[in-house]
Order: sequence, then C-alpha cells, then structure tokens
Amino acid sequence: VSIGFAIPSPTVIDVVGQLLETGQVEHAFLGVEPAELTPQVAERFDIDTDEGVLVFSVVEGSPAAQAGLRAGDVIIAVDGEPLRAVEDLLAALRERSPGDRVALDILRRGGQRSLTVTLADRPEE
Repeated sequence: VSIGFAIPSPTVIDVVGQLLETGQVEHAFLGVEPAELTPQVAERFDIDTDEGVLVFSVVEGSPAAQAGLRAGDVIIAVDGEPLRAVEDLLAALRERSPGDRVALDILRRGGQRSLTVTLADRPEE
C-alpha cells in the first residue's frame, strides 16, 4: 500500500525523554471537541470572524468546563498566540504539560474575553 508516517523530531525527543524518565507519556488535556471555523460555519452560527477554533462541545468536569468555556465559544488565541485552525490548538496543547496554566482569548456572543485554564492529564479512555 506504500503508506508512510512521519513524526516531527521534537515530538520524538519529548516522548522518548518522558518514557525514559517516568515510563509513561503525559498529554495536556483541555477537554473540548474543537471544530474548524470555516466561513460557512461562522455564518451558520452567526460568528463575526472566520479565524479561530470553534468549541463544538465541552467535556463535563474537564479543565475547560471548570474554567467556564462553553460550546459555541471561539478560541482565538492561546497565551497570546493566535489560532487559525484546529491544528494550531492541538500544537499549542502538545507544547504544554498537565498542570500548566494557559490563557485563552475567546469570542462569545460577539464579545471578547479571557479565561485561564489549568490543563489536566488526559484521562484514560
């Protein structure tokens, strides 16, 4: 089938380092189901921007829920770094560890606000 996979070297270095140090890999957990904010989605949900990440749903009891994030919010920045796509949010979370505090800039009903979230370790499936 000739399918190949590539893993960025910084990811490999981080994962191998965690495995050697603790025997396990920790992943920062926010607790949202993100969705791409396309112009069509923005229009359908009456959102004034097409940049950022739509919060499709929030996991009950998650760090996002505890910080007050809601379905329908649009995350536009993490620690001041703008988000353009879901991959930007996932990359920002990969760079952080459980217990880290992050500032989220969000849009809610046309207004901008900031929330601080303390990330957790991703729960077992």
